[in-house]
Amino acid sequence: MFETTNAIVTEQPTIKDDKSVKKAVKACIDSRLADKTSLPHGRLYIDILKLIEHPLLAHTMTHTRGNQMQASKLLGLSRGTLRQKLKTHGML
Repeated sequence: MFETTNAIVTEQPTIKDDKSVKKAVKACIDSRLADKTSLPHGRLYIDILKLIEHPLLAHTMTHTRGNQMQASKLLGLSRGTLRQKLKTHGML
């Protein structure tokens, strides 16, 4: 399980990385880097995180049938942090 503090991952994944996910993320980053006009300067990190975070939150909330406590435990986040992220992504 990941635990984040100020956007820094403090623990490594406990499962093997899925190569298809890595490949898809790399392709997304490569396309954004190739189109220098697609992002304002200094926004690449934030925008890529948002692209990944939204489906992660959506699928986790679906899996837990909207139970924020269960979702926060699965994600390794406090319930308050989860609620903040759900609000940021327009899911709450």
